[in-house]
Amino acid sequence: MPLKYGYNWAELAAPAIRQFTEPGKAAAGDWKTRRTRIEVLFGKTGAVNFPPEIEHIVHHAEAEDGHQVAIHHVPQRVRPSTGKCPATVHVYGGGYFSCSAASMVAAMGMYVSKTRVRMLSIEYRLAPENPFPVPLEDC
Repeated sequence: MPLKYGYNWAELAAPAIRQFTEPGKAAAGDWKTRRTRIEVLFGKTGAVNFPPEIEHIVHHAEAEDGHQVAIHHVPQRVRPSTGKCPATVHVYGGGYFSCSAASMVAAMGMYVSKTRVRMLSIEYRLAPENPFPVPLEDC
């Protein structure tokens, strides 16, 4: 089932789009200003009120350096008795330098509610504080 933008998406998105196209926008390479503007746009992630049939579970996987990587899992509360069901791996858009999987959990919950397809999103580390790829000698 393809997802479509609502008829009023452009109207609702206009303030966000303007902040990146108006005079005075952040210069190319000014990642701190761009990150701040994007985080303000998405707001702080707090408690999300999901429909009653949806839940949010945070799993953790330990990276080689000990860093705990959060994996946001948004399934339906009632799962098929077989344990088998489709899933989508969500990669949130932030250009690898802004946003977070946690900031997308509300949208993921709406998707799961409409499609009944569970979602997983991995909280990756952001650049430039965490350069990628790592040098081969570090692997």
